Amino acid sequence: MGFIDKRSEGIELAVFDAEGKIVSSQKRQGEGPEDYQSSALAMGFSPAGDVFVQTSLELVKYDLKFNRISKSSLGRRQLRLFNLGHGLSLFL
Repeated sequence: MGFIDKRSEGIELAVFDAEGKIVSSQKRQGEGPEDYQSSALAMGFSPAGDVFVQTSLELVKYDLKFNRISKSSLGRRQLRLFNLGHGLSLFL
């Protein structure tokens, strides 16, 4: 998984297969209900196969086709515990 810089079109989130081919990709930075509003800082998979994107403002959970499942605001100077399922947690 990673980011694809499409220059004037923006940055896309992407999932790659073992050979490096793009399995799915989507531009998700913006103001829409599926989007995150600030630059993505990190991405990760959960054991269930969901994709998490962390920005400075929020943590967004997507399926593998980048359809939004949930979004949590991180807030300023606020530490929160996120249960990622399967015994995994993220403390931000």
